[in-house]
Amino acid sequence: MLLLLMEGRSLTAKELAYGAGVEPATASAHLRRLEADALITSLSSGRYKYFGLRSPAVAEMIESLLVVAPEKPADPRRSVVPENLRAARLCYDHLAGQLGTEVSEKLLSRGWLTQLDETHGAYDVTPEGEQA
Repeated sequence: MLLLLMEGRSLTAKELAYGAGVEPATASAHLRRLEADALITSLSSGRYKYFGLRSPAVAEMIESLLVVAPEKPADPRRSVVPENLRAARLCYDHLAGQLGTEVSEKLLSRGWLTQLDETHGAYDVTPEGEQA
């Protein structure tokens, strides 16, 4: 559910349950815990309650965990990350997913961006990149 919220949009509990492949009651229990742990926020609008990540720092933490987490074999009975989110998504202030990775690699290989540190967290546009 946290991965679904990485795009920066707020989603309902039902949308999050569907996307995570769990029952709505299970999703609601997890959402209460995530909110109590200050990872997400909620906003009621009419009869709907929308959930979102508390801050970009939470998104950065999730991305850091994705880097170090061991890859688990897929369980065919459960949905994991939806294909569209693996392919391309927005993560608050940047493009992510496979598309984001490929765009970054292309900009670096063309010399239009330069990496400022080894954490892949800071880049700068080169003069060639500005011209392009």
